[in-house]
Amino acid sequence: MQAGQAEMASSPNCEILVRRAPPHGRIDIPEEANADTIVLVLQGRADVEGPSGRRALAADQGVLVPSGLRCTFHNTGEQELTILTLRSDSAESRPGYLPNVGSGVIVRVPNPATPFYGGRRIYLFALDHRTIRASPRAPQEWNTAAFLRMHCDFEHVGDAVLLDLPERLVRWYGVRHLTEGDYRIVPESDDSVLIDLGPFVERDAAAYLASEDRPNPIAF
Repeated sequence: MQAGQAEMASSPNCEILVRRAPPHGRIDIPEEANADTIVLVLQGRADVEGPSGRRALAADQGVLVPSGLRCTFHNTGEQELTILTLRSDSAESRPGYLPNVGSGVIVRVPNPATPFYGGRRIYLFALDHRTIRASPRAPQEWNTAAFLRMHCDFEHVGDAVLLDLPERLVRWYGVRHLTEGDYRIVPESDDSVLIDLGPFVERDAAAYLASEDRPNPIAF
């Protein structure tokens, strides 16, 4: 059985709702393309089901549903489940916002390093100045540890998967073109791989040092 809801407050950049579900009912949190949703359990118990699996929640506990994801709250108690949802301001309103669109900068991930790339989405996590994690999952601990998290377009071509890095991600790393010699693919023990941009970083640094346009060091 689906839930009922009541609007508490709304504005162009925010929406606050109280949603309810009877015992054995559910509450679906829809996917938001350009906004995050904060969910707090006010009453009852629930299993929240998302891309990374199911997790039990009790009253006064909650989750953050990042943009591009959806989840479902299943009422596991014998009383009504009540949750509060807060939809944050639209990402489009933020300074410097870039939509989640492909850049045309392609990373080739060969099989059998990618047997898990059969899902609907691949998420990219910017971990540091040279490392990107790619995975079909988006657990909260990875979101918290990453500078950026975006999903990307991809396609299977022959024995490999081609990832089209999002425009915002390539601007973050200062990448406009990559050859297969500019990165390394490192399979992880879980269902993810690391994209090591170390060769690109080293090549780019060497080109800068060799450039005649770089500023001269200050002499004392």
